[in-house]
Amino acid sequence: MKAAKKGKLSKPPEFFAALIRSNYFPRELPPAITTRTYAEFCKTNYSFLKTAQSGLISKTTNYETFTAPRTGVGRRNLALVHPLSQAGLSLLITQHRTKIRKIISESGTSLYRTEENMAASKAFLGLDFQKWRNAKASTYSEYQFVLQADISRFFYTVYTHSIPWSIIGKDKVKAWLATKKKKKLDAHWSNGFDVALQSCQSRETFGIPVGPDTSRLIAELLLAGIEKDKDLQSFLTTQPAFRLVDDLIVGFEDESNARKCLGALRRALWKFNLQLNDEKTAVLPSRAIFREKWEFEHNAIVVSDVDVAKQEGDIYRLIDLTLRYCAEQKSDCPAIWTCTRLGRLKTVGPNFAIILDALFRLSLEFPRCTSHVAGFVINHQLLCVGPSKQRTLRWIKAMLKLHLPHGHDFEVSWCFVVCGVLKFVIGKDDLPSTKSMPNAIVFAMLGLLHEKGLLALPLSAWPWRAYLKKRGIYSEGWLPFFEAVRRKWTKDKKLIGAIKSDPILSKMLTEGVTFLEDQIFDAKNVDVARRVFSKVAVSIAAPKVKAKAKVSGFGDIVLTPSDFEY
Repeated sequence: MKAAKKGKLSKPPEFFAALIRSNYFPRELPPAITTRTYAEFCKTNYSFLKTAQSGLISKTTNYETFTAPRTGVGRRNLALVHPLSQAGLSLLITQHRTKIRKIISESGTSLYRTEENMAASKAFLGLDFQKWRNAKASTYSEYQFVLQADISRFFYTVYTHSIPWSIIGKDKVKAWLATKKKKKLDAHWSNGFDVALQSCQSRETFGIPVGPDTSRLIAELLLAGIEKDKDLQSFLTTQPAFRLVDDLIVGFEDESNARKCLGALRRALWKFNLQLNDEKTAVLPSRAIFREKWEFEHNAIVVSDVDVAKQEGDIYRLIDLTLRYCAEQKSDCPAIWTCTRLGRLKTVGPNFAIILDALFRLSLEFPRCTSHVAGFVINHQLLCVGPSKQRTLRWIKAMLKLHLPHGHDFEVSWCFVVCGVLKFVIGKDDLPSTKSMPNAIVFAMLGLLHEKGLLALPLSAWPWRAYLKKRGIYSEGWLPFFEAVRRKWTKDKKLIGAIKSDPILSKMLTEGVTFLEDQIFDAKNVDVARRVFSKVAVSIAAPKVKAKAKVSGFGDIVLTPSDFEY
């Protein structure tokens, strides 16, 4: 699919809808959570929403968090922003997209592509990872010393007021405020982003939502402003410098200038209340920068896709080495690589049980593998019969027992997707407690399972009505609140009346907007990396998706056989 020509802009309603479709929800969410119908609503009702723009960005809402495992160790709290606040922010981006493009393109270091691709519902093409890899390789080969820098907890520590600082200039903003010219700041277009970001997080000014690609776009504006610092710019304009969001590399011919640049970077960031992550920031001789040994060893492991007997031995060897690599590196990356490799095997029938055991073991040890394991099971669901189906059910039960009590939403939600596809019934014994309200996404998926007759207890087992009434429609519980009324999980007049009292939510209700993808439980194939699924049983080992594929949600695509090329 070809991107739009540079400088050529799509119509505002199309651009706005693309922002909602592809830049709203975190990519870690399973494709059971969708923006498909909401994006269509936003496109159809663009004029209506634009009229309400000022109210959208001034309305106070709160977002729900979705916890997912980090690369390596630890967890991240991703944000499921309220749709009204997200619409307000997306309208601002649509309105000022020309200015945004200009700022990012003038950065000089940013590898964020601002071209459009409406065929793929991309308002911005986004990060260029291939250019990042090429830039690093080129810098390492041409310069003796390299500055590698990473900002510590960047999205969590961004100060919303610093957005206009970066665009207008911090000193100028401070001068305006000192001379009682706040109206001048309020009238500037960049201040709208400060207000809009506060609106979606209960008026907090510390941090911005982690997960939505719109936050990544805001980050580009902020960092482009920081790079204008006079001392820092003298290095970034004379040396090869490349930035992938908050990761920066700069090449130098001598160590002294590299360390001076590091000092300038620290000072420039501090002016915006940001700090470097010292564990990931260093000036290194280029000869000391190389890929980890395990990556080459992992790539050298051959897993036969022809000889069944050899494949069995190869898989056992691959798993043993993977566990060793993970222990040595204190990272789950080798496990992710292994899941990906096993998922690409074409001959899996004879050793299906062995592969399942291998994947299940990795997912229990390294939770980030869960989505890959879920994808493998769904893609080979015809083989999940008899003992293999029972083994899969035991894995689901073990995962729920391990992760539900701790609020591990990523693992639980992907397990629920597998339950829906394989028609596993979730019983009371699989749910450790119904006394408290689970995460909004988890509960919404329980509701979806309930609709399909795959939940052995009623939704009333949870105190969700009282919970939602207390918090209201603009709270972190907005998703189950809206879906409960939309899908008639309740006849409670107060809940229904609350949705209908808001003119936009009421209109969404009337036009059938939903944030749950009903078709996901009919999936025959899932490509986790691309967030695509198909209702037809076709091989998706290495598909090339045509432009005509129907986009469903925020990047997930419902495919038919004609949408694949080999």
